[in-house]
Amino acid sequence: MLMTTKARLLILLLQSVWGGALAQSSLPVCPKQGPWNHCQGTYIHTGSDAFSGDKYVGEFEGGKPDGRGVYYHLAPNSYRGAVYVGEFKNGLREGQGEYTAAGSVYVASWKSGVPNGKGSFKGKTDLAYSGANDFVSFDGQYKNGIFSGTGKVKTASRGPETLQTIAGLAVNIGPVANVIAGAPPVEPFATESPIALMQLATDDSATRARKEQERLQREAKYPEPQDQALFKQRELERIANFYEETRLAQERKQKELQNQVTALEAQRTKADADAANRLQAESLERSRRERLEAEKRQQDLQEQLQIAQLQLLKQQLAVPQKTLDAHALVIGNSSYPGNILANPANDARAMSIKLREMGFKVTETLDADRLRFSTTLSQFARSAAYADVTLLFYAGHGSQISGINYMLPVDLDMRDLGQVPLFGIALNAVVEHYLPGKTKLVFLDACRDNPLIQVAGRSAAKGLAPMAVSEGTLIAYATKDGQVAQDGVGSKNSPFTTALLGHIGDPDDIAVVLRKVREEVMRSTGGKQQPWEYGSLIGGALVLSAIKPK
Repeated sequence: MLMTTKARLLILLLQSVWGGALAQSSLPVCPKQGPWNHCQGTYIHTGSDAFSGDKYVGEFEGGKPDGRGVYYHLAPNSYRGAVYVGEFKNGLREGQGEYTAAGSVYVASWKSGVPNGKGSFKGKTDLAYSGANDFVSFDGQYKNGIFSGTGKVKTASRGPETLQTIAGLAVNIGPVANVIAGAPPVEPFATESPIALMQLATDDSATRARKEQERLQREAKYPEPQDQALFKQRELERIANFYEETRLAQERKQKELQNQVTALEAQRTKADADAANRLQAESLERSRRERLEAEKRQQDLQEQLQIAQLQLLKQQLAVPQKTLDAHALVIGNSSYPGNILANPANDARAMSIKLREMGFKVTETLDADRLRFSTTLSQFARSAAYADVTLLFYAGHGSQISGINYMLPVDLDMRDLGQVPLFGIALNAVVEHYLPGKTKLVFLDACRDNPLIQVAGRSAAKGLAPMAVSEGTLIAYATKDGQVAQDGVGSKNSPFTTALLGHIGDPDDIAVVLRKVREEVMRSTGGKQQPWEYGSLIGGALVLSAIKPK
């Protein structure tokens, strides 16, 4: 049978009115016959108990309310007019839900049909601390239907809102009618069910008349609250609000979980950073300890070496030394024409006395000109021909020309650089030809301020040049090559000679003596003068203070 235009319009109207509630579920509509499993529909309780007339619209499982739905207390009892919007399980309120009765709203988690867990209570009441019909709003905790919490009380007669605490408030909740599992009751669909009305629109006139009569009888037996349109609208709004609050609660929970994940991630990142910093600090501390231990071991080894050297030296000193033939040539030139030096002659005299005390055979010459210089060298070479040790001490002017060092006689014209190679005494030649002996020691306090530098060309340079020495030779400069030594202003001796006189008689190897001399000269000159030596000595320790003359 084709559907009439009026029937189509009626179906569209009914779908627009009830679509909001039914759209909340994606389950199929429950069948007219057979058990209601995993479906949605409308159930009106027709039993003989006190709940006859109550209505449930929502989802079913096993023939009982299960899932989301709305329960209307319509039976003529003390719960008439109350509405529950929320979740069901096995025919009981279970999960999140909102119960409205007598102007009060109870929002809570439900378990076994009663409020349990965190929730709220809003509405009009006549509690002991409020007047009749005062509005209260509490947030708190439900336990087996008993509410306790803290909230606001607003009274028209007493002024603004006040904070109050409520405890032990029993919530009067109407029970849900027992639905027979497996088979719905007779005529399970209310007249407002879209499916029933859609079927009614397609029936013939006799059938429509019969069903209309049945509908009127049911409405007479189970009257609904007044102002039906407003009631339905408010229920639809309550359903929408419930699901919106559920959605917001889920979003809040999701956000809380996300915040917890973020916090845990931050804690883990911080823990990782702390662990890395701790490992780095431990590594640095371990490196520091290892460095200190290495330094301590090095210091211990140096101390052991020094002790061993000292013991060896003591042993050497304790052993009777063989008699040595030691000769010293001491020259001090001070009286240069126009450039007299104050201390070289004093230095030579003091050094001669010191060396004689130590057992040297000393040849001393002061203010030697070219001829006397040469004659003295020749005589010394003959007298020390069989010497074991020869020593040359020279104090006076010295100069280097093209890398060759010269000792300058007092008759050399200090204004004529060309006289230096002709009349100067070449140090290299003196060491090679005029210092016999297996061991040769040369002390030059000759790098003093030289007026020749003022007239020198590119061939002359400041101070003395470094020297290559042969085996068994030690040459000590009063200052480092290329530098100028001080003459000793206000003193009888130069800084170098003063230090050498103070330590040459020490019971130490000559290398140790020269280190002491260097330290003292640098200290007395403020670091401006640093003695230097070139050596190629062989054999054991050379302790000049232990020399015994033949």
